[in-house]
Amino acid sequence: MKKYFKLLFVLLLSFFIGVVNTYASPPPEPSHDGYYFETYGGGSPHSLLYDKKISIGEKLYVKLYNIKYKEEYIETDKCSIKAYFNTSEDKEIVANIINGDVTVTDEFIPKNIYKLYKLDLDCNGNKGTILIEENNVSDKDVYILEESPIKGALLILGARTHIDSKYKVGICTDYNCNEKLNVNYDSFTVYYGYKDDYFSVPVDHISATDYEIDLKKATGNKVDNKSYDVLKVEIVANGKKYIFDQNSNIDYKNPENITYKLNYGGGSLNGDSFGYSNLSIYQDLMSSVSIDKTSAKYNESVYLNMKTIRKPISGSVQFKNTKTGDTFNSTLRDVDSKPYFVVPCTVSEGEYELYYISLKAKGDFKGIIDKYDPNSTTIYNYFFNKEYFKEKFLVSYIDYKFKINIEKDDGTIRAELLELDNKNITDEILSNIKKLDGDVKIHVDATNDSKIKKELFDAIKGSDKTLTIRYNNHEWIIKGKDVNKVKDIDVKIDVKETSSNEDIEKKTEKALIIEFVDNGELPGKSLVNLYNDTNISEVIENKDINLYLYDEDSKRFKPISSDIKLDEEGFYGLELEHNSTYVITNTKIKDKYLVGDNSTLILILIIAAVVTVLLIGLVVFLLVRSKKKKKVETPVVETPIVEQPQVETPAVEP
Repeated sequence: MKKYFKLLFVLLLSFFIGVVNTYASPPPEPSHDGYYFETYGGGSPHSLLYDKKISIGEKLYVKLYNIKYKEEYIETDKCSIKAYFNTSEDKEIVANIINGDVTVTDEFIPKNIYKLYKLDLDCNGNKGTILIEENNVSDKDVYILEESPIKGALLILGARTHIDSKYKVGICTDYNCNEKLNVNYDSFTVYYGYKDDYFSVPVDHISATDYEIDLKKATGNKVDNKSYDVLKVEIVANGKKYIFDQNSNIDYKNPENITYKLNYGGGSLNGDSFGYSNLSIYQDLMSSVSIDKTSAKYNESVYLNMKTIRKPISGSVQFKNTKTGDTFNSTLRDVDSKPYFVVPCTVSEGEYELYYISLKAKGDFKGIIDKYDPNSTTIYNYFFNKEYFKEKFLVSYIDYKFKINIEKDDGTIRAELLELDNKNITDEILSNIKKLDGDVKIHVDATNDSKIKKELFDAIKGSDKTLTIRYNNHEWIIKGKDVNKVKDIDVKIDVKETSSNEDIEKKTEKALIIEFVDNGELPGKSLVNLYNDTNISEVIENKDINLYLYDEDSKRFKPISSDIKLDEEGFYGLELEHNSTYVITNTKIKDKYLVGDNSTLILILIIAAVVTVLLIGLVVFLLVRSKKKKKVETPVVETPIVEQPQVETPAVEP
């Protein structure tokens, strides 16, 4: 038996050594002339030709890297290199490689597949040959197309526009269209698509270098705020059709389906390839806006006249001081009927101009309009949907120049609604808030300063006042009668993916971590309105959520609330009394991960008890068996009976 084990061990060791030698050793030096491609561990093939298809007149890029001459790397730009191509009919073409390019001349025959099979090199007098087939090389075939009617062309599309604009297209020789092409076409058609939704824009008899497309007519008035890809471009010139698309795969069995290149972005012009951009169609946000006053006092309401395309559900405005540059923000009220804002008590006096309007509509549509600034490109006027857009683009503008003069009155706070900037709340304002009676609503913008002082909670404690604190898009709502502990808090909220915590990630699905500053117990019961922005909606998918508190010590979850619905303004309402690490999810966390769930412990105890009983039984069994065995195996020794001689006792006479 030992002999067989030794033989098996020797065989395995030999196999292992062979594998190591195969993958770890460099390729053997070729017997012909000393040039070869160095391949990587595992024998990865060297990719040689950049292009799979190319037309006559273009330059074919040849990737010449990791070439060695005997064991030394060489710099190919210092070499004279000839490339040898042939077809299945053995028609050979020899071309020079200059700066990594091979010019595709009329020697190449269209609709033929050429294989690069050999390279001749002369590097500093060291002449040699690389036979491609012997050097583990891939991508050595190229399909030759006919010369197209466009050379060095770049299709400049007005990539970001809105439905009411004329769509500009330019055909140029560089990205900025400094040099325009002067070419004629019989017809020119661009095809756009988003998933299964597509449309074409035909433009006939083009002779100019740029033109306009009526998007409403071309798209059927698509107002969907989607980004459409350029699928292909069809050009008919001299009665012949040329198709440019993004297809990089080649079906050599159907050469008629092989098309010309369509390069995204147009960053490099290479022969007759087309560069292009996507088409993003936006819907305008508003057609007009104005304000009803040229001057206002602290805490006064100012109304806006807005004409919007999509009905908004919330919004805010920003004004900028024309002299100091200081800004103030204010929330829009009654935004869907007669929108107005309240002048904050915390702003400085002076002249302000309307600088920024932000609106939100149902379906997580958000829109922004900036004041028109001819020297700035940060001008927006559109609705965009979170599903399709991750950034803001220049689309159109409204040139409004509305100014308002903010005047301080006698300092008396009289209104039922106060608008405050947290960083500018003074002791005087706090004192006046404390004196107010009745159902007063206090709105504080804490975006630029998230730390709320205890004096503000003291000013509303035990009263009918309601404090709403806005941090970014989220809100904290605390009623004066719920305040039972006056303290400083930080209202910063951080929404994180579960990947930031390995334990939470493996125990949850479709979940997010809601991380607060370590405030501990809050001043009172608070409603935290978590805004359903893109980061949340992509994970939660606009579904009802369940709220859990995550206990760092036990690594378990405590259920807080379930089936929390998304309200009409796009908020999830979280009722909290303590700041810790929370988790929201649109699924249920398993019971075994919850605080107070003893099912796992009970199961462990049961298993332990069963194992203990089995072990005791086994020990008893072994002991009994051992005793029996001893009894059976112990020999019985018979002691012989020795008869003792009878001794007579002599009689004693009296």
